[in-house]
Amino acid sequence: MAEKYTFLCAHDYGMGGVWMTISARSADEIEEKYPDLTVVDDRPDWMTYDVYEEIVKTSSYDIDSPTGWLFSFTYAKQRESEGKRPFMFRGVKGGVTEYRTIWARDVSEINSQYSGLEDLTGVPLSADDLDDMGTSDIDEPDEFLVRYRR
Repeated sequence: MAEKYTFLCAHDYGMGGVWMTISARSADEIEEKYPDLTVVDDRPDWMTYDVYEEIVKTSSYDIDSPTGWLFSFTYAKQRESEGKRPFMFRGVKGGVTEYRTIWARDVSEINSQYSGLEDLTGVPLSADDLDDMGTSDIDEPDEFLVRYRR
């Protein structure tokens, strides 16, 4: 397998951006797999060496095994291409409260198949709630969805 190199990349989401480094065989490989990312040839003037080192320490990924933000980004893009969007729900079973992002085409698709889930659309959640939130896909029921199946 060809040697990998480290590339500085950015995802500009309109009101800011996410910076990261990705280990890949070429910049073209990154741009082909992640067309929404920009491979940056030179570190921007504002990015000090200390800032760059912090990015390397906290936001470095491998193109062959994405984790963290890059995995979430990839997962979201795949679900969006299937016509799905994320809906936030809370479920309570056996005294245990669980928060979940469920990817589906419409909220009614979730409500028709699962009971005991509270739609949290528009409800402010604490950072702790968000930290505990898992992800499910309506077309690939996991343990969470199975617990609430009608």
